[in-house]
Amino acid sequence: MNDTRKDYVESEHHAQDQFDKAVLTLSGGAFGVSFAFMNDVVGDDPHYLLWILLAWSAWGLSITLILITFYTSNEAFRRAIRNLDEGKENGGVWSTATSWLNFFAGTLFVLGVLFLVLFVALNLT
Repeated sequence: MNDTRKDYVESEHHAQDQFDKAVLTLSGGAFGVSFAFMNDVVGDDPHYLLWILLAWSAWGLSITLILITFYTSNEAFRRAIRNLDEGKENGGVWSTATSWLNFFAGTLFVLGVLFLVLFVALNLT
C-alpha cells in the first residue's frame, strides 16, 4: 500500500505541472493567434464581431474550468490518499467533478477554435 500512496503523491505533483503548461498553452496560444488574425488577416474593419467574442469567451471559460479542475484534481488525490490510508475505496465526487470539468474545458476550447475559424471565414469573403 505504501507504493500506491507514493504513486498518488507523485501523480499529484505531475498534475500540477501539466496544469501550468495547459494554462500557458491555452491562454497564450489561443488569444495570441486570434489577435494575429484580427490585425493581419481581417484588417482594420472586421465584421461579425460576435464570433470572435464567442471564441474569446469560450477560451476564457475553458481556462476558468481548467483552474477549477486543478483544484478538484488535487482534492481527488488528497481524498484517494486519505481513503488508502484508512483502507477505504478510492474515487468520489472530486474525481467525478474533475472528469466532467476536463470534458467541458476541452469542448469549450474546441468551440473557441471553431468560432475563430467562422469569424475569419466570414471576414475573408
